[in-house]
Amino acid sequence: SSEGPGFEGLASEAALPMLAAGRCRAGLLLLLLSLAVLAVAKKKKSSGSQKCEKGLFTSEAKDAVITLCDEHFPDEKAKNPWLVWFYSMKDGDDGFRDSLNRIAQDLGNEPPEKSKSLIKVKRQRVRLQDLAEKYEFDVQLPRKGPPGTDPILKVGGVCCDCAKKYEKCDGHSGLFFVKGGEEEALPVKAADPAEAVKLGLDKMGFVKSATKGEL
Repeated sequence: SSEGPGFEGLASEAALPMLAAGRCRAGLLLLLLSLAVLAVAKKKKSSGSQKCEKGLFTSEAKDAVITLCDEHFPDEKAKNPWLVWFYSMKDGDDGFRDSLNRIAQDLGNEPPEKSKSLIKVKRQRVRLQDLAEKYEFDVQLPRKGPPGTDPILKVGGVCCDCAKKYEKCDGHSGLFFVKGGEEEALPVKAADPAEAVKLGLDKMGFVKSATKGEL
């Protein structure tokens, strides 16, 4: 005669609903965790330059210039020195957008959504040597370094005649060197990437014989 499932079989069958419930709870926890991570990522993406008027720099795939404003501007705690241009939308007619993107990429900045396969990573020392050759100036380098592949200077733009009116635009026009919370106006035109790059690097101490008057 056939025997019943026995105690062990009954125990196994009784455990199945508990096992299924456990898996369901684990799946639910994983889903909630995933949603939390996505929420944090979305919040992070919406912070910073996302608070600012895009102005001339609307493409995250093509524009290496970071949009800045009152809510997002380098202060004394900023990790990097900056070149910041205060501009109006009509400057776009003079090739301003392309020139400032050229300056930004020369200094090691890339559009945030640019394909990684298209980005050529350079050490800062090599980048400085290449810029000296490109723009014909004598570069001044330490015996070793500078290390790393970060941008030598970050490059930002503040739109001063967009829908939002920024207090930062008061008394500001053109290019400024910003480091440690201090700002200094630089005498250079937007359409001159060579002079803008040299002036920025001079402020960083990387240009040998240049002075403010000579550049």
